[in-house]
Amino acid sequence: MKKFTLKQKRKSLLLSGMVFSVTLFSVSSSVAQLQNNAPVYIGDGSSVFVGSGTYYFGSSPGATQTTRAASTYGKLIFASGASTSGASDSHYVDGYVRTLGNSAFVFPVGQSGVYAPVRVVPKTTATTTDGVDAAYYRANPTTIGAALGGTVTALSKIEYWDVKSALSDATLSLSWRTSSDVTALTGSKLANLTIVGWRKGGAWEKIPSSIDATPFVGATSTLAEGSITSNSVVDLSLYSAFSLGSKGTTLANPDFNSYISMANIKDGTLDVNATIGMTEIQVYDLTGKLIQVENAEGGLSLSKPFNFAEGFYIAIIKLENSGIATQKLINRK
Repeated sequence: MKKFTLKQKRKSLLLSGMVFSVTLFSVSSSVAQLQNNAPVYIGDGSSVFVGSGTYYFGSSPGATQTTRAASTYGKLIFASGASTSGASDSHYVDGYVRTLGNSAFVFPVGQSGVYAPVRVVPKTTATTTDGVDAAYYRANPTTIGAALGGTVTALSKIEYWDVKSALSDATLSLSWRTSSDVTALTGSKLANLTIVGWRKGGAWEKIPSSIDATPFVGATSTLAEGSITSNSVVDLSLYSAFSLGSKGTTLANPDFNSYISMANIKDGTLDVNATIGMTEIQVYDLTGKLIQVENAEGGLSLSKPFNFAEGFYIAIIKLENSGIATQKLINRK
């Protein structure tokens, strides 16, 4: 594989017939800044390596693109600790990015004028040679497969991500934006949103995940934008692609009728009780905005301040038996 390492203060590279012109500004002996204001094309079997510092996405006509061939795609590779800044709908990596090591990393990927980042946190045992690759596809995921498994009731018709690693598991976070049409996907119920993965040779299956109250993109997760994160590390080698899906609200659990849960708001306090240990309580307003998340830590009861306006809210109660209960709340003052 051809590999280009950027170390000099100014360098031009010719990759697959296109000129890569960058300027590297030295901040210190160990930290650098790299701003790309010109077209970058990384061909099959080639890579550009960012060893340290920050890769800045410059303004038009700047563009960063790699090939997408199944096994020989080009890559923009970031060493552990290297970062990016300034990615947007006008400039992102149209193709594949690799991160090395076990540091949290936001892949600045997109396609067809859409910036659609994905975030991974490789497991702590990952080494500086255990890479995770990712690319975004602005295409219907059913081109990979249409079968839905388990409690997955709907699949995005708009987008998916190819996130892969032969050596490293990782916690996975997907983003969405207005054009993702999460409203239609979830029936206007953000609590129904889930990460789904195409199990190789099988179906799109639900990956246990939770809406990020504070997303890695945007200010707050709503139906219009936000992010969702897997509840634990995902074995990336088991899946061909990841997308957004909708999950059913009924339990596929024989214990469905064997417990009672109850939530209410009174005098500015949220009280939740159940006969089975609870893991998490999420509260949404009627627009689908996640406004409060509480870790129940397996307890049978929880009492927390609730400092929001009068009105109706939805509580999602997650239980230790993997059950989920939904309850409408009324806040009166």
